[in-house]
Amino acid sequence: MRWWQRLTRRQFLTSGGLSLASVALPATLGTPRAGAAPPAQAPAPAPAMPPPPQPGIVTPVPNAVVLAGLTVLVSTRERLAHLLQELDREIHLLAAGEAGAAALPLLPRRRATNSGELGYQPTPEAALEVTLGFGASLFGGPDIGPDRFGLAAVRPRGLTPMPSFPGDDLDPAQTDSDLFLQLGASHPMVALHGLRHLLRRLGWGLALKYAFTGFTFFPGSGTPAPRGLLGYHDGTNNLPATDPAAMAEHVWIQPADEEPAWCLGGTYLVVRRIRELLERWDRESAERQDFHMGRRKFDGTSLLAPDAPPTAPFDYAADPDGRVVPLTAHVRRANPRRPGDEASRFLRRSFAYFVGDAGGTLDAGLLFMAFQRNIERQFAATKRRLEAPDDPALGSGPQTLSEYLVPNGGGYYFVPPAPASPDEFLGEGLLRAAG
Repeated sequence: MRWWQRLTRRQFLTSGGLSLASVALPATLGTPRAGAAPPAQAPAPAPAMPPPPQPGIVTPVPNAVVLAGLTVLVSTRERLAHLLQELDREIHLLAAGEAGAAALPLLPRRRATNSGELGYQPTPEAALEVTLGFGASLFGGPDIGPDRFGLAAVRPRGLTPMPSFPGDDLDPAQTDSDLFLQLGASHPMVALHGLRHLLRRLGWGLALKYAFTGFTFFPGSGTPAPRGLLGYHDGTNNLPATDPAAMAEHVWIQPADEEPAWCLGGTYLVVRRIRELLERWDRESAERQDFHMGRRKFDGTSLLAPDAPPTAPFDYAADPDGRVVPLTAHVRRANPRRPGDEASRFLRRSFAYFVGDAGGTLDAGLLFMAFQRNIERQFAATKRRLEAPDDPALGSGPQTLSEYLVPNGGGYYFVPPAPASPDEFLGEGLLRAAG
């Protein structure tokens, strides 16, 4: 019997194999009388709704975050299933702020089952929002690695290791992993506690590969979006996470994407840790910074339309040679606003980070996350426009902002949808698809 054939009592009673009605009702009750009208035709079943998304994608951005890449230590699919079940259980405890309470009672002479820094009583302030993603190495396959769990045949079609783009300085120790976790919280200590708790409880099956800590941008820095460490509004032209139509078009996997069936309703995630050379940036004049960005730092308006609101629609038809907004400006390269460029938009969810010094300079920057239906068509196409466009209308060479940016870690991941029912666990659809 396969692991997924071990039904719970609830699943058994509600499964088609044996229902309470079938054993309790006499057969004659289901037989129509002679001459009786035939039973009414059952209505056609409604089309299946896609499963809901995991938290941490369209939910409000938390104050603090830990982004962690994890290595799977188990070696069989059955052990992987057990690991994902236990991970799902711990995620639910963390989401309810009950991880500390679940560790009670504290038994003498026994190792504590909870680290205790948040106390031992459920509290809303200790609740975490956890998002799980799968890396290409979990599946394996050609140009990826060994197929440790027999999952290569059901790998999402667009999931690969993250390549190195022009200007990248990727550290292999901080790039790609079997699993990815985003742990969002109201306080940095709560976010750290979440990762610490999972490593304590699941250390038999998981090992930490990398961890990035971040914090949200200062909300009082202005509208329409808060400002990042470079001083500009970050996410002015972001997709509206509250718009279901925009999410369906750009973020959630659809049947037309021809992905494995278990991927329906999920999304691809790109994670990039980008160090920003703040001391060098701070030596530039405000005018020079505006030319690098393509917007005015003071109010976020476009250099081409300074009297219009930052979110007002416009295009660059009146400035084809880049005399007002340079062809190498960040916002112009990221979204040239030509017919067809809309297809490469994605949902951003980013944080700032600061971890101290790096050889006498600040080690600070951006934790960039992008959710999308197709990495090649959306993030990668945008990245190529930024660094090495193949369209003369966009100029040549990289965006000038890249002089101040050093991407050094992250990865490509697939984020599955949330379980469709309380009886399922995160990742169960993947394991079922593998057989």
